[in-house]
Amino acid sequence: PYQRLPLVLLFFSSDDRIHCLHSSALRGILDSVLFEPGRYLETSVSLVEPLMVPTLHPQLLATGYGMLINELHRSPDTVIRSTLQLVTSALAVDTGTVVEEGESDFNKSTDIILYVTRLGARIESYISFLVDYACN
Repeated sequence: PYQRLPLVLLFFSSDDRIHCLHSSALRGILDSVLFEPGRYLETSVSLVEPLMVPTLHPQLLATGYGMLINELHRSPDTVIRSTLQLVTSALAVDTGTVVEEGESDFNKSTDIILYVTRLGARIESYISFLVDYACN
């Protein structure tokens, strides 16, 4: 479970996969991987570490604060670099127009840019929470 978040972010942040985020199903998968909290780790076992891999106690593969906060606390480099790469790639697909002539819906690049902007803002909120928590 701990490898899922960085691997999925790395997958979508490569230049050739940014266009996949036009699909609402794939955007939903990315949102689920990033923002679903995962299994809750009870306080009574929060200081216990697995002794074997694979562990005989799968309840230890959990977090008290959610997977994204855990990843940002333990290993923020991959999440931050991948998010920045997603934003850069999304801006690179900008066609200069929001709606194609004669169409009523946003063009594909606009959908991608808006989604990645929201995604980046949500991740930045998590980072800000951790910085504020550490400073207070």
